Amino acid sequence: MDCRSARKTRDEFIVIPWNDAELLKATIKKHHHELAAIITEPVMCNNGCILPKDGFLQTILDLCTEFNMAFILDEVITGFRLSLGGAQQYFNIKPDMAIFAKAIASGYPISAIVGTREWMELIESAKVIHAGTMNSSNATVAAALATIRVLEKEQPYERMFKLGQKLIRGIKDAAAETGHKLLVQGPGPMFNIAFTDAEAVYDYRDTLVADKSKLGKFIAAMHNEGIRIIGRGLWYISAVHTDADIDLAITKTKQVLKTLDI
Repeated sequence: MDCRSARKTRDEFIVIPWNDAELLKATIKKHHHELAAIITEPVMCNNGCILPKDGFLQTILDLCTEFNMAFILDEVITGFRLSLGGAQQYFNIKPDMAIFAKAIASGYPISAIVGTREWMELIESAKVIHAGTMNSSNATVAAALATIRVLEKEQPYERMFKLGQKLIRGIKDAAAETGHKLLVQGPGPMFNIAFTDAEAVYDYRDTLVADKSKLGKFIAAMHNEGIRIIGRGLWYISAVHTDADIDLAITKTKQVLKTLDI
């Protein structure tokens, strides 16, 4: 790739710290004439599982409305985990567009762009092209419909939150008992762990002080014990997890933490 092209690509977007409403307002007011959208995860699941501060998502929506910009939520992780309606329902916020992915279909390869008519009709009228090799694949669409029917019938979200919060408490207790400084952060159905002295993280930059080497050793040892954690420290609770699964994960966490140097 031409380095000059790379520089031009980077010039097409502005990255600012998350959860900083005042900086966001100042940036938008300065650059709104050249900005088309604000794109964000509703919970920064890829970076510490950071929840939005009170009013932050509403601030984004208000700015997009004021300056005629699209508010786009990346719900690849939060969609169908925080609620059947995703983070939008959980936080009672309505973006212009949102992106969902394989959680719709219990892991089958599928994704979806959804949004208000104002924005989606550009695809319907072919003013904007939407192309894809597997669009409307029968198998993946059938899997998605079956998944949604089960979620609508069983409504597992209250139980998922309870199990996730039980696991969070268990991991925190295990860390305290074994003398490790371990930050556990997230709403429950998904959460993140990090070996750090920080009591909370509010932005990606806050995560950079965590001990990634120690985290890697912990995750490798947990994998050897049959507990799968995503490499950056992210845990997921699914609709089929049980109390027994949570108890096992807590037990294994305590066992592994005892083997790690403090």
